[in-house]
Amino acid sequence: MTDTPSSASPVLRLLDRLEPLYRACGLVAAGFLIALTGLVLASILSRLAGVFLGGVTELAGYAMAAGSFFALAWTFKTGGHIRVALLINRFGDRGRVNAERWCRAVMAAGACYLAFYMGRLAWFSWLFGERSEGSAAFLLWVPQSLVTIGAAALALATLDSFLRVLIEPERALASPEADTKGSGGEP
Repeated sequence: MTDTPSSASPVLRLLDRLEPLYRACGLVAAGFLIALTGLVLASILSRLAGVFLGGVTELAGYAMAAGSFFALAWTFKTGGHIRVALLINRFGDRGRVNAERWCRAVMAAGACYLAFYMGRLAWFSWLFGERSEGSAAFLLWVPQSLVTIGAAALALATLDSFLRVLIEPERALASPEADTKGSGGEP
């Protein structure tokens, strides 16, 4: 953690404590990418050897989905998402702060909506014991839960960003990208 103006606000101090979570999400996403690579290689090699590995393709798909969603929070917090600021940059200081607040509120609402309904999907899959239709018939709530955790981390990151721009409006002027203070930019 760095000494920033956020040390004056208890809310911002609390938000600063979330940085390790975002970094952990990046590391988990990297782990899923490594697993995805291993599963794809296993699938290719098994086909060349004439051996059937049931469920490998499904597992690779689940690893890709989970890895993608875990990566979203870390990527958002380190400014890795593409952001088109052509309109916002044309506003004056006050207009830009208000536009940033509105944009971050919409992003947070969308991310919370996604996390809620992914969680609901996983919950219903667990309730009904739904299984995949592939050769291995995996319980669907397991990969859906991983995607839900990643979506919840993204929702938390977007709420973090929204609260920071509400409490410190100068952030909207100083850093047009995502809030990268304290995250270091690497997982």
